[in-house]
Amino acid sequence: MARYWFGQSPTDWTMVLGTGIVESGVTYAPVQAAGPMTVTMWSAETGGVQHTDLLDASGSPITEVTSADGSGTLPTGTIPQFQGPDGIAQLWADAGGGVRYRMLSSDLGAVVTTQQAQIDNLENMVTNLDALTANIVLAVVYDEVASTWPTRPAVAGTRPVYWHGPNASPPPAGYMQTNDQFFGWTS
Repeated sequence: MARYWFGQSPTDWTMVLGTGIVESGVTYAPVQAAGPMTVTMWSAETGGVQHTDLLDASGSPITEVTSADGSGTLPTGTIPQFQGPDGIAQLWADAGGGVRYRMLSSDLGAVVTTQQAQIDNLENMVTNLDALTANIVLAVVYDEVASTWPTRPAVAGTRPVYWHGPNASPPPAGYMQTNDQFFGWTS
């Protein structure tokens, strides 16, 4: 499996919510980016297990993420890029505000594109195998226990079917063709 990237997308911020005001039945509350703030990652919206197997953007192990304080290249409150645990494409972020927010991997688009290419390749392989099997000669084996030949398989269509069994007991009509019939020289 692979580690997925998270953070530094338009939705990855730590913020504080100001006091709300109600106007015409609608509550408005100011939101302000805040940092540095510690953000822990979880397996579920509530409960669950804390993910501590994280890597920062440079590949160093971390157990939690700290949002930017604005003193570097990232604006205040930006959750910087990091990698989640192996194979995990969704995390629940908790910055201590009482609610966890879902974080989806920021590189899922590339993963989907790669998987679509793999699906296209598989579909192409199936198409090629279908074309190949349309020209494969089938074989029918004599049933020694019942002393009979099975019926000609419907999948055979007009393809030749070879029989394998005792010489004294030829297969029923429909199995054999003369060379002239096989090569299409006569009907």
